[in-house]
This record gives sequence, C-alpha cells and structure tokens, in this order.
Amino acid sequence: MAAGHGGCGPFGLACAALHRGFDVSVYAAAGSSLFMDSVREPHKKRVIQRVEDDFQAELLARGVPIFALPVSAEGVIEQLRLGYVPIVLIRACSH
Repeated sequence: MAAGHGGCGPFGLACAALHRGFDVSVYAAAGSSLFMDSVREPHKKRVIQRVEDDFQAELLARGVPIFALPVSAEGVIEQLRLGYVPIVLIRACSH
C-alpha cells in the first residue's frame, strides 16, 4: 500500500512501544504523515490517515505527550543526556 509497513510511522511505533511497557513521547512535525506523498490512490490515502488518527487517539487517551515539533540534533543529544533512548525516523530525499 505504501513504502513502509503499516504502523511504522512515529505514532504506530509509539503505540507498539507503549503496548510493550515502555514510557513514550512523540515529537512529530505538525501535519506530517510519513507515507502520504508516496500513495497515489485517494482511498489508500484515507486508510493511512484513518490509521494514523487512530494511533494518535490511542496515545492521547493514554496520556502520551505528543509534541508537534521537528526533532533537532540538539534535542536528540539532550534526550540522551537525560537517559532516554530516542528512536529517530529519517526520511531519505531523492532530490
């Protein structure tokens, strides 16, 4: 359906970690859907958006902090200093 496996965006990964007992928080730039631009068919885009909305709703219902911010190198370093283990999703551009 898309380039990535279902649920491998920031919200799906956060849900998976949460289900396995990890404390999580999510930093994702506002309005970002990782795989939306790789999908051509409108009905598939709606499915991806609905799944992402579901993941976000679950995270919010369980009190997981979601920050609509892009991640910086300094932010990752600070999280490491605080003892957290960041999982950073990097998207390769073919420009």
